[in-house]
Amino acid sequence: MDVSLLSVDNIPPSPTPAAGEDTVCDLGSVRFETEKVACSWTVLNYKYWPQGVDEVKSPSFWHCNSSEWCMVLCKDVAKALYFCFQLLTSPKDATVRARLKASLVSSSGIEYEVYPAESVCLDAPKKSKWKCLYGSFRPEDGFDYMLKFVGEVTTSCVITEPYPIVALERPRRSITEDLAALLETGQLSDVKLWAGDAEFQAHRAVLAARSPVFAAMLRHDTQEARTGSVRINDVEADVLREVLRFVYTDSSPFLETMADRLLMAADKYDLPQLKELCEVELVKNLTVDNAAATAVIALSHSCNVLKRPVMSFVKRHLVPIMGSKGWATAIRDHAEAVVQISRLVMEEPL
Repeated sequence: MDVSLLSVDNIPPSPTPAAGEDTVCDLGSVRFETEKVACSWTVLNYKYWPQGVDEVKSPSFWHCNSSEWCMVLCKDVAKALYFCFQLLTSPKDATVRARLKASLVSSSGIEYEVYPAESVCLDAPKKSKWKCLYGSFRPEDGFDYMLKFVGEVTTSCVITEPYPIVALERPRRSITEDLAALLETGQLSDVKLWAGDAEFQAHRAVLAARSPVFAAMLRHDTQEARTGSVRINDVEADVLREVLRFVYTDSSPFLETMADRLLMAADKYDLPQLKELCEVELVKNLTVDNAAATAVIALSHSCNVLKRPVMSFVKRHLVPIMGSKGWATAIRDHAEAVVQISRLVMEEPL
């Protein structure tokens, strides 16, 4: 056991017994656990690797044991790609024992293991063994322009607990859990929302507190306020369900797959937090096929977070995007927006 990993810093002093007392002071406990950190890293346009560049590194990430890591991609003279991990820093320059693993995830969700699980001992700033990516994935499965790596670093940690943890008699519930249950059961609901044939029971106070649009609709002398029924014609039922879930719980488990439609609804009902989350999700998942539609959304809904990244992406991939079905659809359905996109792309610096 490497005792240099143990630390007594920041541990409060144990109770001091009074004179003459026969007592035992609780000094707490130490336990050993393994902790895993997973990070994703996307490399765009890897086929246009610039001359004179041997390798590229991901932004660094930290493990709970205070070691700093990054992922590394390199290309040799034969244009073969290689991948590895690098330990950048470690606590007290100690050797770090870790289990490393990495996969490639295609745009269609297919996952390829390119760095099988391997245990290593590294001193900073050394790299792990290089793994050749040749033959590890099929380019036709969605790797023409992008490589998305998902890396895992697992190491042992020392966790010091100064005093025993006193457990609560019952599990603690959060307010979002209670509000989610209130939405699910419809208990004490006083307003109904309709999207097509789907009915959702909700609460005026919650809707008004979260959305200025719902507040104006339900606080004043409107038909919706009088009848307690709101008909929503331009939002699909599954989208409205997720909007309500976010209103009640500040979260949306289907954000990644519904970001474009959720963004439009969030803009309509003035939910800026949900809108920004959707914008970030759309930036993360930009592709040649969806770039035109995403750019139209950015302009149509005044997306400050999304606008510049998508215009920059369009400029960098202009030729393949203009040849995509998404661009043709945008010209057909949103001609004015395409003109504005073209102007903004010309103004956007590389």
